[in-house]
Amino acid sequence: MKQQQPLLTTWTTMDLEMHKMEKGKRKPHIFLAGDSTMQAYTKDKRPQYGWGERLHEYLDGELLDSYHRLQCVFEQQRCFESERFIIDNCGMAGRSLKSFIRENRHLDIFSNIKAHDWLIIQFAHNDIARDKPERYTPIEELKTYYEIILSAARKQKVNLIVLAPILIDIYSHEEATLRPLVKDIKAYVAEIKTIAAMHDIPFVDVATITKKILNYDLHALGTYYLEDHVHLNMQGANLYAKVIGDAIRQWIE
Repeated sequence: MKQQQPLLTTWTTMDLEMHKMEKGKRKPHIFLAGDSTMQAYTKDKRPQYGWGERLHEYLDGELLDSYHRLQCVFEQQRCFESERFIIDNCGMAGRSLKSFIRENRHLDIFSNIKAHDWLIIQFAHNDIARDKPERYTPIEELKTYYEIILSAARKQKVNLIVLAPILIDIYSHEEATLRPLVKDIKAYVAEIKTIAAMHDIPFVDVATITKKILNYDLHALGTYYLEDHVHLNMQGANLYAKVIGDAIRQWIE
């Protein structure tokens, strides 16, 4: 399949109003809340990509439009519109669920999301950052922050899906500094899975599915990552967009 690069366009207020009138009925929206591995990036940040930039292709197909949502105060937000969906990517680098909420990013989502839309949540990489107190969330406090999102979603009749984070590449190189992070993330993922189960919310173990897709040949994982072995290049964004798109299709469709 030919890979199509996202179109990053500049829209005036009149453009957007005309666009809405032409579209007629509102398409279902899929909002994304997460960190740098999900976030949309501008051309000056390449070769870095987030899987949220590529999800449309593996969930629905051709990208029709890409634009910044009118009146959104968060510069990195980007909408990706395909034939059936609008994916509203609110992912932001360096955010844990705690800092995402404390910056009122969740309020931006819940001010724009409608009943029966979808909200996909993916955190953990930054939640474990003990050296960054603005991000760090003790594991026993995770439930508090997830319940803020869950409560708002129930009130507005929003559909939720919770994702485990993508893999950190500790397999294609000898550098050992990332290995302790993987151990911490595993514990956080277990807690997040428990929270999702308690509330009967779909949970996708992205890392486990990815390992299976790669036939557990993880020495080649570096192909999908930047040199830091945490963030994604375009190939990696496509890999995870396919994993996630295939996994969530059973609920979205």
